[in-house]
Amino acid sequence: MSRFVSCGVRQGGILSPHLFAIYLDNVVKKVSDSKNGCYIKGICMSILLYADDILVAPSVTALQGLLLLCQQD
Repeated sequence: MSRFVSCGVRQGGILSPHLFAIYLDNVVKKVSDSKNGCYIKGICMSILLYADDILVAPSVTALQGLLLLCQQD
C-alpha cells in the first residue's frame, strides 16, 4: 500500500529538516523581536529549540503572548 502526502511535508523526508528550519527562522525572529519572555544578561532565552520544545516564558501571560505571536501569519 503506497501513501502520499497531499498537503505539507512527509515526516522523515529528505527536505523535511531544511523546510522546518526555514519555517522556524521566521518564528525565532518574531519571538526575538517581540521583547517578550525570558532574558539572561540581555540575551533572549524565550525560544530554545530542542526536539519539539520551543518556547520559554517567565509567566503564563507571557507564554500566551508568545503563542499568539507565533500563531499569526
